[in-house]
This record gives sequence, C-alpha cells and structure tokens, in this order.
Amino acid sequence: MTPTLSELRQLKGHTRPRLFTPPLRPLTPETSLGFDVIHFAHAVMKIELLPWQQFWFIHALELNEDLSGFRFRTVVTEVGRQNGKSLVGKVLITWRLYASKDLLPDGLDVRILGAAQSLAKAEELWEEVIAFAEVCPPLFRRMGQVRKVNGAKRFSIDHGKLNRSKSGIPPMYTVEALKDDAGRGITAGLLFLDELREHRNWDAWAALNPTTSVPAFGQTVCASNAGDKSSVVLRTLRDKAVALIEAGRTDSSTVGYFGWSAPPGLDHRDPLLIPWANPAVGYTLKIDAVLADLETFDEGKYRTERLCQWVDVLEPGIIPVDVWRDTTDPNSRRAQGAEVYLGVDMSYDRRRVSLSIAAKRGDGAWHGETIKRAAGSDWVIPWLAERTGKFAAVALQGRGAPVSSLAEGIKNLGTVPVVEWQGSDLTIAHGTMYDLLLSKQLWHRPQPALDEAAATARAKSLGDAWVFDRKNSPDDPSPLISMCAALHAANASAGRRSVYEDNDLMVM
Repeated sequence: MTPTLSELRQLKGHTRPRLFTPPLRPLTPETSLGFDVIHFAHAVMKIELLPWQQFWFIHALELNEDLSGFRFRTVVTEVGRQNGKSLVGKVLITWRLYASKDLLPDGLDVRILGAAQSLAKAEELWEEVIAFAEVCPPLFRRMGQVRKVNGAKRFSIDHGKLNRSKSGIPPMYTVEALKDDAGRGITAGLLFLDELREHRNWDAWAALNPTTSVPAFGQTVCASNAGDKSSVVLRTLRDKAVALIEAGRTDSSTVGYFGWSAPPGLDHRDPLLIPWANPAVGYTLKIDAVLADLETFDEGKYRTERLCQWVDVLEPGIIPVDVWRDTTDPNSRRAQGAEVYLGVDMSYDRRRVSLSIAAKRGDGAWHGETIKRAAGSDWVIPWLAERTGKFAAVALQGRGAPVSSLAEGIKNLGTVPVVEWQGSDLTIAHGTMYDLLLSKQLWHRPQPALDEAAATARAKSLGDAWVFDRKNSPDDPSPLISMCAALHAANASAGRRSVYEDNDLMVM
C-alpha cells in the first residue's frame, strides 16, 4: 500500500550510507578526529550537525593504526542535492583552520585548497566560511588577512606569536578553478573538491590531488551527487572503492567511500526510496520538496539529483526519449522486394564502423536498422565486396569525417552506386530523419547500440541547422549517423522523389 503524504512526512533520512568503507576497529575519540570536529561545531560554531553528518565526520576522519595520520588519503562522498554536504565542507574547513593546530603535526599541514567546476563556485564556499567567521566571536578574534580580490582570494588565521607554526606560514584557505595547472607548487593539508562529477577528464585531478601528498594528515575530500558515464574521475574512484567494499577487501585501502543512494533496480517513483539518498529528510529537508521534483524532473535527472543513482547521461540527446520509444517496433522490417539503402559511419576515435540500412515497409513508412557494428575498418570493403547487388546505393560522408577515408575504396569496388554525403546535404538529411521520427514515418527495432546512440547523441550547429556531434556525444553516435546516411542514400538515388514527398510531409 502506498504511504499517505502524512506518513511520508514522518520519515527520517538514513544516517548510515547504503554503501561505505567500514572502519578498521571501533571508532572512538582516540581512533577518529571526527569526534573533535563534532564538538568544535557544537561548542564553537554553534552548529548541531545532522546524524548523517556526524556519521560522516567520525568515519571519514578515522586515524590509521599508529595514529600518525588519517586512514583515508582520499574521501569520496555521494549524497543527494540539498542534504547539507556544503555544510560538511564549511565545518571541516573551519575546524582545520582554527582547531587542528592542537591535534595535527606542525609544519606544512596549514594550507587548505578548495576547488569546484568553476572558480566562482569554489569561491561561494570560501565566502561562506569568511561570512561565518565574521559573525562568530571566537573565530573573528583570530581572523588574519582576508584578501577578497577576484581570482586571488585568501583567508588566513592568526593564532598569535606564541602559536605560530615553525614554517612561519599561517593557516590559510585559498581556492582554485579546475584546470590542468591548478595547484602547481602548492602543498595543502586539505583539498576540498565540490561536485566531483563535473570532472570530465583527469587533468585537474592530476594537478590538484598531489598537493596533499606531503603532510602527514594530508587529505583530499570530494563531495558530489551521482554522475553519468562522462564523470570519469568520480566514476573511476567510486567503482574501485565499491568493488573493494563488495569484495570485503578494504583494510589496506586509502580511499574511503560513503554513498547515500537509493537501491538500484526499483521504480524511481517509489517515495520510500527517498530516505536512502536524502539523509536530511525529516530534519532540514522536507520530503514534499523532493516529491515535487518527481513531477518536474525527467527520470534521469531525478535519479541523479534526488536518488543519487548513476545514469548513462545527465543531459538527454537531441532526439526526445518518448519519440524514439514510440517509433520502436520489434516487428519492423522492409517490404518484400523493397530496395535497401546502406549508410556507413565511423566513430570519432576511429575504433569502430557502423552500417545501417533504410528501406520501405509494407505500410509505406521507412524501416531503419543497424546491421553491423565492428571494431576497426579494414573489414568494411571486403564485406561490401561479398554482397554485390544487395544494396541500391551506399552513402557516407565524403569529406571532413573519420569515415571519409573509406570513400575512395568503396567507390573503387564499382559494385554499388556511392553517394558522397557532404555540404548542405548533411543538415538536410539530419532534419529529414528527425521529422520522419516525429511523424512516425521511420521505425526501428530495439537494438542496444542504436538505442544507446539515439539516447545520447548530442547535436552541434551548422549555420541555422544541426548534425549529430561525433566528438562530444557521450556514446558513439555512428549507428544513428549511418542510419541517417542510409536515408540520404535513398533520397539521393537517381529518379527518386524526396522522402518528404513519399510520406506526405510538407517542407516550409
């Protein structure tokens, strides 16, 4: 029975994450500095941390066996939006600036570095830390230099002459943008990375993460909600950590993973999934707000933002999901005797080639299908040579595309008319296929490679029109592009009318 709204409002978010790296031994004030952070937040900052935040501090700041440093050099945290992960960052940074001097070795462990997907985003948390210190008397009294120059913000702490570090460097907090030279020449005790899912390559990570390698208590702390397959850094760190957790082999790992997420394989609309990924529900986050997003977000966005579940892509492709779904027909096939047109395309990295066909169905609509997709390209010409007479025409992009290198070889076969697809024909063909899908005059069978390409293919502008973007689509769109080429072959073949005319479509 579905719970009533009144019953749902009684739910509390889960304190323990669904997946996390277990501690090596019982965690006490002697084995984890998290207890000190919780006390500092309560006694000095006057902040009462939520149960999940207390759990995080106690587990994330576990000490190693000889108490000479943190057990985890890297901490990866995944939790739904608006659950208070920024507060975790603010408390951790403030504690590290003000209180850790009595607990951590003196020396280089005095710098805190923050980074996010943009410098402006990183500066938001920096400004929150400053603003809080300015209104909290115990913190305000020890504020040192505050430099608020855009792009070079710095906040330092003055512990007084008797408590200065041997290095002479005051504790300070600075920020960086994500770039391949970020953090060069800097040694930091703490690196706080917000929204790790936005790291699309390893450049910034490779530059920033080594900054914490020297201090005994150096630590990189990452916070994010779930990402998609383009979130390469977060995905890699998460997958490795989860594999160790599931195998029960975490004792020697220096990466701690804490993931508040809904269990997979269930209907995303089930409201009982919400507390798994939203530990602040029932405390500072109203479940009504999460349920409202269920009405306004598409499924992929809701899963990542609210259920903290990974999806293939965060941003949908140019082809609407419902349009592709509604033109899927497991029984679609060409009419007996109908001419078959072939399209050829190659992935941006040249690793695979896709072949698709277009042919008329018995009802007069078009049937599209990817008939072969394989690694490399040396198989394409022999494959075509073995199928002389099978295709009425073949189309591929003649210039400016990876597949263009095959054009001359296919023409030299002399067994099938070759249509070189280029210029304005590219945008015309893309528009034609899109409109045929919208009008349900192009049908296709369910095929994983083709379906994935349709779900993720992004568009790039060419003048006032667009084509599929091989380079920036999360998945290889060549199955979809080769189908588009096949339709172009049909339209461009000698003596044929436009495919628009064949389907009673009017071009305006």
